[in-house]
Amino acid sequence: MFDTKTVSLEWGGKTLTLETGRIARQADGAVLATWDPLSVAAGSRFMGWQFPLHNGDALGLAGRWLVFLGGWLPALLFGTGLYLWWRKHQLRRRSRRSR
Repeated sequence: MFDTKTVSLEWGGKTLTLETGRIARQADGAVLATWDPLSVAAGSRFMGWQFPLHNGDALGLAGRWLVFLGGWLPALLFGTGLYLWWRKHQLRRRSRRSR
């Protein structure tokens, strides 16, 4: 019905087969449903891409580093803002004392 991707590899002396586009019952492996990402609505495709984009998988290792560095950006902005405010605060206190 739908095109599925199948990958087989050796794991611990046994063959492990992974398939995309199918939902199977764990107990006996019976196929319960198939899902073709190209035939679903555009909104469902967009939502399916949100998680890989959110955690950086969509752009590979560079994307993961980008997400990591972007996560530190709010703390960096807070720290530099606090530093600038403190310097300004100290200058105002010194100018009030000198009057």
